[in-house]
Amino acid sequence: FGDLVTTETGTVYISDSSEPIVYKITEGNYKPEEFLKPEGLFNLQGLALGAENTLYISDYITGVYSVDLSSKKITPVTSEAQLTRGTDGLYFSNGQLYLMQNGTRPFQVAKVDISSSSIEILDRAIPELNEPTLGIIKSGILYFIANSPWAFYDEENNPKSEEWPKLQIRKVNIQN
Repeated sequence: FGDLVTTETGTVYISDSSEPIVYKITEGNYKPEEFLKPEGLFNLQGLALGAENTLYISDYITGVYSVDLSSKKITPVTSEAQLTRGTDGLYFSNGQLYLMQNGTRPFQVAKVDISSSSIEILDRAIPELNEPTLGIIKSGILYFIANSPWAFYDEENNPKSEEWPKLQIRKVNIQN
């Protein structure tokens, strides 16, 4: 699984990065059930709950999409979908969608304004931004792992201790 989000009513949505499937778990039925298997998507990663019955999903290959939870209609969040490719972590706050993009060069953290579909780069091309992956929004600040050390594992998935970088947590003020 790639990510999960929980609604206020306790429903859980889970992305599967090995198959493009979003699973759903509801209270009283704790076995994940297939909720959505979008055609044309390949590698689901981040999930974020938005306003008005909307789930946002990131496909690492093709970009970021909104999903109407009632109709299951999938729509790109911007007409320039290639600008949202490579998104791992995905977060929603105050009409803005925040993207941790480690499938781009340079690595970056971006913001999509949902009302205008415009994209703004918030953090990019700094030494600490080795591979931004996951984060959290708290009190108007986006905190995120700036240098996830995936490249520092050997073939057996053990850390290469002599090369292990010091973990960097960065923050971006996102208050309007």
